[in-house]
Amino acid sequence: MNVENMSDSQFTAWKKRQEEKILRMRQESEEFRRESAKFRRESEEFQRESAKLRRESDKKLAVLSAKTDKSLAELAKAVEESTKAVEESAKSVGELSQSVEESAKSVGELSESSKKTNAKLDKVADQLGGWTNNANECLEDEFAEAVEESMQIGGIRLDEVRKQAGGKYEYDLVGVNGDAVIVGEIKRKLLPGDVRRFAENRLPYFSADCPLLAGKRKIFGMVAGETIVADAKAEAKKRGFFILRLKNRKLLVENAENARAIN
Repeated sequence: MNVENMSDSQFTAWKKRQEEKILRMRQESEEFRRESAKFRRESEEFQRESAKLRRESDKKLAVLSAKTDKSLAELAKAVEESTKAVEESAKSVGELSQSVEESAKSVGELSESSKKTNAKLDKVADQLGGWTNNANECLEDEFAEAVEESMQIGGIRLDEVRKQAGGKYEYDLVGVNGDAVIVGEIKRKLLPGDVRRFAENRLPYFSADCPLLAGKRKIFGMVAGETIVADAKAEAKKRGFFILRLKNRKLLVENAENARAIN
């Protein structure tokens, strides 16, 4: 119906609907701006972490260069790709901010911009996730090598060490002997939430997930990290976990005297 042909009551109702529609658009736009700002902060934090990881990678290159020229070339390529991923993520954040401002012009533009933004965020998440996985795998390798060198955690001698064992769930490091199995979670920076999630959401299901490794053995929890915050260490001690760190590529074990099986 044309506005000129509306009665006063019809016009009032029509006007109210338009105002509600505009209000919803503004609320959605404001929410989108907040999410964008949050994403920018997280992206900046990740860039700082990435810079730290790149510096650490440069130090490790000096050690790894003695192995093979091929390994050195592959590592250099991985660092280059990760740098490119971080640069692309920063570019995507800028494009995202511009899309949010333009989306306020109309509902149609907002919807289209949201679709494009989601696609970009998915791409950035995939890139950042790939870098994080590569960095974690390098750290897992270092801990596995250190454990294999000593074949012992605390007072428990090990007959076998496995990396990334599991079925439904993946366990970063597993050490086994005839009587006991030590199941480990490894993080570059170990936080209290990491310890709680491992203790409550993964470790209790190890027997069902890895019945051949679990058998009738006593099951011990273990957490490890390049950096372990104080609250995470306290949480691990409270739960009776072994706590592992590396110093000059040598294994350091804490809380061995208080470690206890979960079964």
